[in-house]
Parts: sequence; C-alpha cells; structure tokens
Amino acid sequence: LTFHEYMEQALHHPDWGYYASGTVRIDAAENGGDFITYPHILAPAFGWMLIEQAYRMWQGMRRAGTLEEGETFSILEFGGGHGTMAYDMLSRARQRAATDEEWAQFYHALRYMIGERSPPLRERQEARNAEFGEKFSVVPADATGLLRSEHFTPGSMKGLVLSNELLDTFPHHKLIVYPDGDVHVALTLPIVSKALLEELPAD
Repeated sequence: LTFHEYMEQALHHPDWGYYASGTVRIDAAENGGDFITYPHILAPAFGWMLIEQAYRMWQGMRRAGTLEEGETFSILEFGGGHGTMAYDMLSRARQRAATDEEWAQFYHALRYMIGERSPPLRERQEARNAEFGEKFSVVPADATGLLRSEHFTPGSMKGLVLSNELLDTFPHHKLIVYPDGDVHVALTLPIVSKALLEELPAD
C-alpha cells in the first residue's frame, strides 16, 4: 500500500474506516471523545461569528451585482461533524431575521448544505438540523474530488464554502525526493507486533 491508500482505507473503508464506520467520536476527552474542534468547544459563538461574516459577504455580493435580488446565497460546508456549526449559523440567522428586515432577506435567500463522506455523520447532521427544512441539506461528497460530484458542477452555486479541520484528513502521497531529482512514492507496511497478537482473543 502507498501511504495514500493506507490512509484512505483507515479513514473511509465502509467496514472499519474511522469516519465511514461511525467509530469517530467528536467530543471532549472527558466525555469519551477522541478530539474536539472549535465549532463544538466554542458553540454557539463560533457559528454566530461565521454567520455574521456570511451576512456581510451576502451584502457585498448584492452591492457588487454578483448576487441578484431573490437569488440563493449558498453556504457549503465540507466535513460537518455532528452538524453543530450548521445549526448555530442557521439558528442565529433565523433569530436575527425575526427583528431585522435585511437579515430577513438574507435568511430568505440562505441555503446551507453539508458535503459529507461518512454515512453515520450524515445521519447525525440531518437529525441535528431537521427543523430548518429546505434551508438545510446533506449530500454524499468527497472534498478531494469535487468535480466528480453531480452536486457541485462549476457555476452551480454562489456564496461561501467553508470547512473546519478537513485538510488534515485528506489521504496524501508521501514522496521521497532524491538529490538527483528522482521521486519515489513511499510504501506503508502496517505491522502488528507479536506481543500484541498474543494479547488478542483467539476468536
């Protein structure tokens, strides 16, 4: 296996992949989690901050004429975790729209989509944001190959693309570059020690 193939299998294989199988636990260590990210630990303030910036971006696009009256403003998030950031952004926009006419126009134009590879995470994201109806959707998506997706054709959306801690989960090639310029792809050989094998149950 190349390192790229090894990481792809370890993270996204449907049976044992960390994300695809539902093994991933996004929460603080004291709650049994493996890691925690800003959208969770700073919720809801992190999402509120981002929706304020998205609102300003929508205003700027309207002024510049790149977004017409009544045209959809899309927020596309890749790798949405439990859907916390989406929930905080949408709920804040809805709250602001209740008391401000321009925010109401923004909220009317707003559509939030998560592109997610993991089926178990897609289920959590949909459940977390079900109350927003057609304003929220989740689609199967691999951020490493967007042009292969029917959902993200060039020119199909206007708005904001964002993600939090996504790039570090991309499988990538480890290359060895020699002084003469020759390049080799490193191979990964997963090894289980004899001592560990002896600890595993026989069945």
